[in-house]
Amino acid sequence: MNWLLLSLPLVASLSTLLATAGLYVVFKEAFREVKVPHLRREEPSELPIKEAFSRVFPQPKIEEVSSRPEGNTAPENVKLLGTAVGIKSLALIEVDGKSLIIEEGKEKKGVRLKSVSRNSATVVVGGRVFRLKVERQRGSISVGTHPVSYGDSGLRISRREIERITKDPGVMFREIRLVPYVKNGRTEGFIFEWIKPGSLFYKAGLRKGDILVSINNMTIKSGEDAFRILQVLRNEPSLRVVVLRGGQRKEINVRIE
Repeated sequence: MNWLLLSLPLVASLSTLLATAGLYVVFKEAFREVKVPHLRREEPSELPIKEAFSRVFPQPKIEEVSSRPEGNTAPENVKLLGTAVGIKSLALIEVDGKSLIIEEGKEKKGVRLKSVSRNSATVVVGGRVFRLKVERQRGSISVGTHPVSYGDSGLRISRREIERITKDPGVMFREIRLVPYVKNGRTEGFIFEWIKPGSLFYKAGLRKGDILVSINNMTIKSGEDAFRILQVLRNEPSLRVVVLRGGQRKEINVRIE
């Protein structure tokens, strides 16, 4: 009995020790250091997401469309005979052998005049863009036996020759090329930039560099004026052409017979 009584405190101490050890283990597990993995700073790749969406929602193919450059070779039936640059720019264009006066931005016979410059024009034919340059005619043109003669009263020109030029402006622009003469921002006439040697204009005494100011007192300050005057000249008995040559005023009188 005495032995039993003496062992009771020892058992109690041992139970307390075991309990304390158990609590230590439990608290150590509860409060042990937990290592958190380092977060990556780089953004996650979107490639897997895009691939997934592309499989579910196929994207349409986008084709690169390059702007078509202006063509170097225009159709053979379209030729530029002359230009007039001003408030209303014009171009004289031959289409299928017929001369047409086309205003900038307008269209005739399937040819739309996109823009006009001094010696060239940009046109649209069949949806394609072409840049035309003024063509010079080197071939000879039959003008009759005696289109120009000199008598006591001065220069004489046959009416048939005048009708030949005024009937088809394309014929005239194969023999000369006119460009606007601008002074202080205003068109004061047209410069003969080129005159075909041996042509009617050359024989009449006109020369490269002459500035055409007026014909029969009608001033020429636009392409419209030039084309309008051509039509008036058909029934005129004589011509009085005023030009500036080397800064000096010069008159050329022509009688039409």
